[in-house]
Formats: sequence, C-alpha cells, structure tokens
Amino acid sequence: MSLILPPSLSSPGGTRLHHLVADESIPAHPAANPEPQVSPSELPAGLVRRAGSPHLWMDVMWRGTRIRRSTGTSNLAEAVLILARIQTEGPPATNDKMVAIPTLQHLLARIDDEHRAGRLSSFTLAIYRHRLQHLSSFMVDELSMPSELRRITTTVIRDYMAYRAKTPIARNGRLQGNLRPPSACTLSNDLDHLRACFRRAVTWGWMEEEPTRRVERNTKAQQPRIRALAIDQVQALLRGARAVEADRLQRGRADLPFLAPLLEVIFGLGLRREEARLLTPGDVDLNRGFVAITPKDLDLTVLLGMPYHLYEEVAAAVAAKRRPRRPRIPTDIPTTALAEARYHHDLKAIEIRYRCHWHPKGSSRPRRIPIPSSLRPLLVDLVGRSLAEWYPGDRLVLGRQRLGLPASPLLFPGHEGGLLRHPLNCIVSEAARRAGIPHLRIHDLRHTYATHLRRKGTELATIQRLLGHQDLKTTMIYADFTDEEAGRAVQDLTW
Repeated sequence: MSLILPPSLSSPGGTRLHHLVADESIPAHPAANPEPQVSPSELPAGLVRRAGSPHLWMDVMWRGTRIRRSTGTSNLAEAVLILARIQTEGPPATNDKMVAIPTLQHLLARIDDEHRAGRLSSFTLAIYRHRLQHLSSFMVDELSMPSELRRITTTVIRDYMAYRAKTPIARNGRLQGNLRPPSACTLSNDLDHLRACFRRAVTWGWMEEEPTRRVERNTKAQQPRIRALAIDQVQALLRGARAVEADRLQRGRADLPFLAPLLEVIFGLGLRREEARLLTPGDVDLNRGFVAITPKDLDLTVLLGMPYHLYEEVAAAVAAKRRPRRPRIPTDIPTTALAEARYHHDLKAIEIRYRCHWHPKGSSRPRRIPIPSSLRPLLVDLVGRSLAEWYPGDRLVLGRQRLGLPASPLLFPGHEGGLLRHPLNCIVSEAARRAGIPHLRIHDLRHTYATHLRRKGTELATIQRLLGHQDLKTTMIYADFTDEEAGRAVQDLTW
C-alpha cells in the first residue's frame, strides 16, 4: 500500500515524496541496505536534524499547536510515514510510541501494555504471545519476509495454518514424546486467537483490515457437542470427582483435596475457571447472600520446594533478568518478584513474595452473583478452612507455620500457598469418565448453569448480567436448547 502525503510534505523543489513511502521502495532488511545520509537542506518540510541526536525530528503545526519531538528513527522513509500520520491523525498519546512500520513485535508489546493495565489476563497474554511469536518465526524462517503487519495477508494466514496443521505438538504438557498434529478444534482456536490480536491492530490503525476473516475454518471444529448437562449428570460428576480425590490421596498425591467442592462452586455460581481459582473469603458475603467477582490485587507468599543447587540456578537467572528453565517457576510469578526470594536451608525451600494483578474477563464493572440455597452450607465451610486443614501433614504447609508466613488469601489455594496450577481439564475429564460423561470440559459447567436458568424462565438479560457478558449474543451461545424443547414450544401452534 502507498500513502498519499499532504502537500506540506513536498520537498523544497516541489517534488513529491511518494517514492519514499511506497511498499517496494522500503527494503525488507534495513540493516542490509542502510539509508543514505540526507543533508538538512534536502529534508522535506517538517523534518529537521538536531545536533547530538541520531534520529530525525519533526517540527510541525497541528491545530494551532507546535509539535516538536523525535520520530525515533534515522530512516527517512520511516520518518516521512510518521510525519504523515501525525499531520493526518494528530499526535499520539503521551505513553504511545510512534511506530512507522508496525511489526508483530510492536503488536505484542502493545498487548503486554494491555495486560499491565489490567485489561488482559495472564493466561490470555501467554496464549497471544505464543501465537504471535510462532507466526513471526514462520514469516521469517519459512517465507523469508520481515514480520511486518502490512505484509500479513489472507494468503499468509492460510499458509501459516497449513504449516501449523502439519507441525506436531506436545499433548498433556509433555515436552518429549506423545507428539501429534493439532486437532481441528486446536487450529480453530489458533485462528480465533490471531483474529483477536489483529482486531486490536485494526483498532489502533496499524492494519487496514483483519486478515483472518476470509480464512476458511475447518468444518470438523464446528461439529455440535453437548455443552449442558442434566442435573443427574452433574451429581454423577461430583461423585466421580470425590472418587478421583480418594484415588489421588491413596497414591500419595494429596495436592488437590477440593476437586468436588471446586466443581460445585463453578456450577452453582456459573464461574469461569480463572474466577474460581482467584476467589477469596472476602468475595463471599454470606450475610447478604452473594459472591462478588471483582478485580484482584493480591499479596501472595509461596514456599517452593527446591534443593540448594537449583536455587543457585534461579539466582543466576534473576541476575540475568530472565526466567529460569529449571526448576519451573510458576508463570503467575513475575520475574521481578524472583529477586525478593529467600532460601531456607533447613526446609530446602525458597520463599517468594509477589503481587498478583487480575481483572475479570468481559464486563469491566464488578458483578454480584446470588448464592443458591443448596450451595450456602458448602461456602460456609470453605470460608472457614485454612491451608493446614486442606493439606494436613504437608511439608511445605508445616514449613509455612514454622516460618510464620502469612496465610493464603485464596479460597482454593495450592499447597505452596499460591494459585492452584493443576491441569484441571485433564483431572475433570478423569472424573467425567468415571461418571460416564464423554468429552467434558470444566467450562461446560458454566454452560449448564446458564442453560438451566433459561429453562426455568429466567430472562436472557438477567443471565447476561450473572455471567458477566458484554454482548447478548454470547449469552445466546451459552443458553443451549434441545430439539425436545423446540418440539414442545410449537406443539400447541394452531391455525
């Protein structure tokens, strides 16, 4: 694409600078083709050089205000693009960095800013980061082109999805072995993640159109599946979860003692998995009978079992400002917090204090969910439980008591005192197999909550508010209905 410049960007001799901003004129690798030096007299109007600065500066008027700031680049073509954008769209916000040719790296940095502002969860950020980095590697290594957003077309996305479909991936978190090509559902999710990223780029003016909207989706990923369970199936699932708890305890794995209560809370309140993991006793108001889902700013202290030689590896990684590969530090702990770690020789454990920021998905305003009467006794018991009652005899829990560390503020804490980090879908699938329910995800309990509310005659606007959806169309997806219900609805139709 070429950019039509305003007349004020013409050179002193009257020659327009369109040739500087056309696609074919910008080299793919600027480092290999350095920009020739241009004398100050040959610079276009609005661009100047300053002594001691390697970058080109702009000096223009915008609606009566004089703008004098660095373009952040010494390349004349990029500086002209930035100047043209300033004169047509106005100056960016104070915290926005001017970008002449946005790349996938710029997009990822802007998404990181959204996460730091609390508008994006850590889990979503990790997914977006992995997908954008993989696409960038594909463009550079397989297509031999720079990862610029303007070069990402529908054809590039189709080639990437075809490449992705042939690349084996690890299943169940295993890094070696058990490699299989991704399923149709996984590829469909990857396309949705890219679409969400590129929509942001279109909103920020970095792309003209979203390149994934013309990419055909695999029809296998759109096959209907059961999303809502019957009440007897929910009861069978809870019995299966209790059986899984007993089996894990018998095998010496007492690290998930509240699987059945966790599933019951998710179903009884219609929560997302992340909302349930971050519930605190302060969110549960038993007097007024509701649970509040609000943004979180928690101070957490975890005690991780770690031999001393592994602690040295963590210390070396912290000094180099990178995350250690071994041992695996939980991803919800920021790298900056690792510098606050203390090693306890008698316990062979490392203590890490950090702050957890979290913002709920969907509606920006907090929501309150009424507590069903059948769930109230369970919540009364959960609010009064301590970490030692959940994990009796655990070495790390006893070590926390000996060191006098603060109690975990979570309703469902991990035995280390921080967030629960188990692969819940895998464990719930095991409980579902015991209950005779195939292909169950933990998110299906939220679908079941919405579907049963709709079958009881609850208005969709009320369900939307309880689930925290911004768009009523999303609520319609959750509120499934069966063919039998449709038949009963038209049974009395006469004419």
